[in-house]
Amino acid sequence: MYAHHQRLDSDEVQGLRREGGRFLRDLREARGLSQRQLASLIGTDYYTFISQLEAGRGRIPPDRYRVWADALRVDARDFVQTLMRFYDPMTYDVLFGTDPGRPASSPRLQRYHVNLVCGDAVIEDPVGVEAGSLDEVHDEILAAIDELRTERELDAEAGHWSIEIRNASGLLMQAIDLA
Repeated sequence: MYAHHQRLDSDEVQGLRREGGRFLRDLREARGLSQRQLASLIGTDYYTFISQLEAGRGRIPPDRYRVWADALRVDARDFVQTLMRFYDPMTYDVLFGTDPGRPASSPRLQRYHVNLVCGDAVIEDPVGVEAGSLDEVHDEILAAIDELRTERELDAEAGHWSIEIRNASGLLMQAIDLA
């Protein structure tokens, strides 16, 4: 009998699961769904299941990937590929050339697009950012926001600002509240 074990220590596995949980939470919140609403859309009786996944204490069963993608209104292929980074980094590394759980000597760069959002207004970055990880994008974007605030080009009084980081296919990877 085969038991699927990752060759990562348990701290790394838990860290990846927590990242995956943040990814799921960001998608849910970007769609304006509560945990109860998402639970209803995916056909589970317990919203606590959503809470557990978002906390990194479990994974979406593979036979439910399409249901989740439909409920979150995202492309199933992109959704599963992103989940694989967190759930099965060794397979992800074989298929896509990067292992987000370990530093790589030459990480495969990916293009990310960033939207600055305030209410209904969206400022899109048409070029995007090339980075080896979502953490790199996150750090670069926050540094740019700090610079905009210092230069007074980002009016904090204009409303509630947030940032959306999307992959090249447009899938929301992370949402950052700038409050």
